[in-house]
Amino acid sequence: ESPPSLALHRGAWYEARRRGAAIIVSRLDAVGGRVVDAINVSTAATPPGGKRCKKRRKSGKKNSPARPLPVDEVKLFEWNATLWLLYVAPPHSTLDLCSLEVVHYLTPLERRRPKPVVVRGAPLGVNQRGFAPWVGPDGRLYLSVSLEPHVVLRCAPFDEHPDAVLASLAHVSTNDGLWRDLRALDGGCLTRPLLFPTSPAVARNGTYLGLARTHVELGCLRFHEHLAYAFEPAPPFRLIARSYFLPFDSRSFADAGLEECRPADSFRVRSGKAHAAAGLVATRDDRLVVSYSSTRGPRLFSLPAASLFA
Repeated sequence: ESPPSLALHRGAWYEARRRGAAIIVSRLDAVGGRVVDAINVSTAATPPGGKRCKKRRKSGKKNSPARPLPVDEVKLFEWNATLWLLYVAPPHSTLDLCSLEVVHYLTPLERRRPKPVVVRGAPLGVNQRGFAPWVGPDGRLYLSVSLEPHVVLRCAPFDEHPDAVLASLAHVSTNDGLWRDLRALDGGCLTRPLLFPTSPAVARNGTYLGLARTHVELGCLRFHEHLAYAFEPAPPFRLIARSYFLPFDSRSFADAGLEECRPADSFRVRSGKAHAAAGLVATRDDRLVVSYSSTRGPRLFSLPAASLFA
């Protein structure tokens, strides 16, 4: 299963997670509570006349999979008074997407008709992962695809194209000084810190808040850490603050990228599981609730919003 993604919709808590090739969306009786009811969302996004792309060959790396997971990076969020899902899955051939390894799909929960997000005017490469959705001050859907620099896509209306959601480059901004300490953890060698948006961004008190994941390799272990960030509510949506690493229930680590590390430290690597946060909700009492996966299964982390950047 994927890490749970939370949303608060019309006073009720909802949770979405991957299970096999499907996405299960559950309504809860309270945050972290029992399931009241659930629906199974099909992720078969191939339109009439289309077909799945052929499996890509392995990239040559020893542990590189032949194909990605059928569904990954599930994000649940509210837009236009309804719930939406954004997730990653393999492409199909209808819109000439087979050169990509994975693409994002978007669907309103009430209709459950997923469409691929087709990006124009932004060279994002073949592995299009880590898109963070958020609703702009103009009511349009935006996607943050990078944090440093902050690269923002603007989505066209969902029904504008019959088979796809068209997204174009809207804004690019930078605040390099926010990330100096992350480069210092790597001996100053990182010219661009590795930052991956992991949750939808939410509006709070005139700013937007989101979650990001980074990792630091120390010896033969790669430590995964999460932090929160804030950006301005007006174009170009420049990042203005970030938190320290969030104190989840245990230290999160996985194997380091160096090949020579793996044989000697495989016993240590198997004892850890990398955290992955996928949900962020701002409640009416000015608290933030984060949903994430860990060694102990799905977990919740809550803190006062005012203390996030203190």
